[in-house]
Amino acid sequence: MIHLSKYLYLAAIIVIVVFSACSGNSNDEPENGGGNETGTLVLRTSATVIEANGQDAAVFTVMKGNSDVTDKAVIYKASAVYGNTSFSSVTEGSFQFFASYNGEISDKITVQAVSGIPSLPSDPSANTFEGFKQRVLAVQGTSTGCAYCPYMISGINIFSETERAASTVFVAVHTNINETDPMTNEASLAIISAAGMNSFPAMVINMDKNMSIGSNYPQQISNTISTNVRLALEDPATCGVSAAVSGTEASGKVKVQAKIKVGVNADYRIAAWLLEDGIQHAQANSTDVTLDSPMIHNKALRAANSTSPVAGVLLGGRTGWTKGEKADFFCEFNIAQAGINNLSKCHVVIVVSKPNSANRFIVDNVIDCPINGSVAFEYK
Repeated sequence: MIHLSKYLYLAAIIVIVVFSACSGNSNDEPENGGGNETGTLVLRTSATVIEANGQDAAVFTVMKGNSDVTDKAVIYKASAVYGNTSFSSVTEGSFQFFASYNGEISDKITVQAVSGIPSLPSDPSANTFEGFKQRVLAVQGTSTGCAYCPYMISGINIFSETERAASTVFVAVHTNINETDPMTNEASLAIISAAGMNSFPAMVINMDKNMSIGSNYPQQISNTISTNVRLALEDPATCGVSAAVSGTEASGKVKVQAKIKVGVNADYRIAAWLLEDGIQHAQANSTDVTLDSPMIHNKALRAANSTSPVAGVLLGGRTGWTKGEKADFFCEFNIAQAGINNLSKCHVVIVVSKPNSANRFIVDNVIDCPINGSVAFEYK
């Protein structure tokens, strides 16, 4: 007599063993580390600016969604297979890279190799990505031929005596009104256009057209600047900025090195503006404002690293920054081309912007760095 229960019992054991061997532990991570390979292919770099000494290196990572696929992807330099996951150079220049994985091509990134990079100061709170010290950008539209611009000059002087002036970075952008203004240049005209300035005197806070100032009453100008600065400071900065600037007449160049700490997920643009103080030139004046004699113009914009768009280049050459990331930035100015009179009276303003609700890039944070000086990350 055949006992079916015995065979059914053995069959059940076999099924259980086979199923256990094939299924694995439900808590095990997939081989790709739990990543999501349905996302966008992105080539990341540890540095977008390196010293051209053959030792400083940018290290590459290829991400597909949140999966690290560096070992399986192909990295290209220009249009040729690069075959390495780091890059160093003894030659100055800009070098483009992209990655390929499963038939998908990433966006290109650029690594700059430069010499004589000014050293950045140490970060007093290296692991902090919030609570950044915030400053507001005040752009003054003016001209030596503008007979009513002394009203704005006087209003700025009044505001400069107030507490909020310490949180404000001023830049004077010049244009030609009734005469050729020697401080007018391509960059100043581009900024005036981008800020929507069509009558003078004028001022825009944080390159936000909704914060425009124009008046013929100095005290009213000061009060309006103060109000707009207060409103701008109510929206906290989402990035921190550190910079170092070097320059000599002998080299003929001003070199700017900056590092940005990202505090929220966003796209950012960065611009460097070269300013000069102590420029002596007559100022038209049809007001009751008494001007210094001789008239000295300060904070005059001489050059910008980007005029189209005025907000600057994409931070790190890419979009999609996330909180906790850091980005490098480098640019240089030609002293002769900028028309600099006295290099010792120059300084560089670093402007970082991100899109507002209308998708227009508005200043998020700004610092002012002296020539052959530096500014460390600052926190509240």
